[in-house]
This record gives sequence, C-alpha cells and structure tokens, in this order.
Amino acid sequence: MTEVKKRMKLAADLSADSNTRRINVICSTEHLDRDGDIIVQHGWHLATYLKNPVVLWAHDHKQPIAVTRSIGVRDGKLQAEIEFPPSGAVRQADEIFALIKLGGVNSISVGFRVIASEPIPGGRGMRITRAELLEISVVSVPAQPEAVIFERSSSDHARAVIADMRRSCAPLPGIDSRRDDIARLRGSDSRREDIARLRGDSKRKHISYTGS
Repeated sequence: MTEVKKRMKLAADLSADSNTRRINVICSTEHLDRDGDIIVQHGWHLATYLKNPVVLWAHDHKQPIAVTRSIGVRDGKLQAEIEFPPSGAVRQADEIFALIKLGGVNSISVGFRVIASEPIPGGRGMRITRAELLEISVVSVPAQPEAVIFERSSSDHARAVIADMRRSCAPLPGIDSRRDDIARLRGSDSRREDIARLRGDSKRKHISYTGS
C-alpha cells in the first residue's frame, strides 16, 4: 500500500477559549494542488482513520501531539477539530501549539491511500475520486496555498513556551573557546598558518546535538 501525503496551510480558528486547547482546521480542498492533483472531497473514506484519530508532528508516528475530535466534509472541504493535551502534559505538544498560535507553524498534511483516480484532461496530475484517510499531521510547508489562516491569536503562555525552547538549546561545545583562539592569533602575520589550521579543524569537526 502506497501512502500519499498532501499538505496545505492550516486554517486555524483560535477564537475559542485557549483553555480548551482546540483548533479547527481545513485538511483538504478540491482545488488543484502543487502536484497537479485534485481530490474529490466527497470521496474521502474516514472509517480507518476514526479507529485511531491521532494527529502527528511531521508524519512521524513516534510523535503524536493531538487527537481529532470531529472530522467530515463540510462546505466542500475536509474539516476537522483537533484537541491538544492539557498544558504541561506533553512538552512537544505544548511547543507545537504555541508555534501555531504565534504563526510559526501553519500547515496541515494528510496521509492517504488512493482508492480510485483518473487523469485530468489536459493536466499533468490525477483526479482522485476516492481516498482512504490514514493520518493527519501538523507540518511547516503547504501544498495548497489557497487555504489561509482566517484567525490567529497569541498568548503570554505561547511566548513563554517559545522562550523556554530557546533556553533549552545549549550552546554547541567548543565554539566559544575556538573563537577565542582565533581572536588571539589575529593581527599576527607570523601565525597565519595557525589560524588556517584552527579554521580547518572547525570545518572538519562534526557536532551533533539533539534537543531533549
């Protein structure tokens, strides 16, 4: 089974009480996307997804961040209500929710299996007439740019989470000491070779950092 993924901008209604931790999103429309495809909205099969309506971060099945409380085709679009865990329960969910509220993340992507399709006359893509929804993800890059955010709000809590994210990123080891070495050598023509060596070591050195 081949899973297809389509992305679009997140249409998030954040006008409700932030304590509910819920947002309304448009997951798919019947407009031509960047791949040249059209998904017929009334052709969505949702039964499989409703058995486990999890929302992922960037299609990573190891990173669930929310759940879908309701989903269906309304006004010719696949729309869903997504609920994030209570504040403080899941750190990554808090970070993504804060980024959504601040506008740093504004896209939704659906993963699905094509059941039936046909070529678009004169086009380069397919008209997908039936599709089985497998998963929904919050992502960063849209495929359907016509879906825009129609309301966004920010909060002190959201800004605090972003600040905490920045503080949690420790400086890369060795950078400050190497800069000091280069600074001491600057201005000394006789030690240009030492400067070149230090810079060469910095370029060759690979530092891996994974945030907690």
